[in-house]
Amino acid sequence: MIRLLTMLILMSLPVFAGGDFFSKSNRDWNLFAGASLGWTQYQAKDLNDVMSAMERQSAEAAGLNHYAVGIFNGHPRQAAMLGAYWRNWMLGVELEFWVESFNQNTVPFYLNRDLDSRFAPGQRIECSDLRVPGFTPVDGGTAGCIQAEEVFTLIPVTLQGARLFPFWNRHLWLGVGGGGGILAGSARLKVSTDFIGAGSRPDDTVDLELYPGINPVFKSFAEVSLRPWSWLGLSLKGGYRWSSMKYVELSKKSGDSFLFGLILNQDSELHQGDRAYLLRSESGNDMLMLRGAPTDAERRQAELAGNHYDLVSGDFSGWMLETKLELIW
Repeated sequence: MIRLLTMLILMSLPVFAGGDFFSKSNRDWNLFAGASLGWTQYQAKDLNDVMSAMERQSAEAAGLNHYAVGIFNGHPRQAAMLGAYWRNWMLGVELEFWVESFNQNTVPFYLNRDLDSRFAPGQRIECSDLRVPGFTPVDGGTAGCIQAEEVFTLIPVTLQGARLFPFWNRHLWLGVGGGGGILAGSARLKVSTDFIGAGSRPDDTVDLELYPGINPVFKSFAEVSLRPWSWLGLSLKGGYRWSSMKYVELSKKSGDSFLFGLILNQDSELHQGDRAYLLRSESGNDMLMLRGAPTDAERRQAELAGNHYDLVSGDFSGWMLETKLELIW
């Protein structure tokens, strides 16, 4: 047996030495690495409702008069892909990088501004108005400025396959395919408060880390690829993605915030495992809260008042369009 193996290895050496075994002309497969840039569009209704509720609750509870929020309706698409071509087929793994961030700097708040004759009704207040030397809130009110940062990081990973159709002496390729995988990631909400005025509270900061769970994601796509050389591919790719986030759960909390608790109407401590809920109302003035699961009694009480609890989720299904650069070997 050893002699037979030795003979086979010696007989194969000329093939390997000549380089024909690893040449592109002598194999049906090629490896590739690609990077893409583009745009993906969707309507994450629940998350947009959360941002609107934050804006409204901030204005009502804390007198934040220009706390404006962004909305989730799409984002720049950035992805990397590794895979292989075999004859007229493609199989690869795609990793997408997706970050949504909203920042609010030096947003003023004044809980008793309606009682303060120094400001006209509806007047826009700036932090500079509150930092005037000697400023004191009326009737023991609370005033100051906040810095708020919201960052959502989601990482879809998908296994994709496609059927390819070569044209123009194999310099132009058309492909159709699809794939599936997981959508994971994290979110962070940080609120820092600078209290202003004689006898004010000490400054505080709360930092919340939120976990959206691991969720399935599916994609279908079509692409046109130009290969001017055997080692380079330039593609235009479009398709549709089906994905959703089932919940948003508190995974870590550090610090405390008087103002944040006031905005969310929190009458109890936040705990790991609390989830984001919207208390829906017929008037459309939904209220955001972080809490444990509502009890049956709480749900019945809400229904009697014409309200109901909704667990915050996110639907990221939508179309995508991108350009892709590939190196093939």
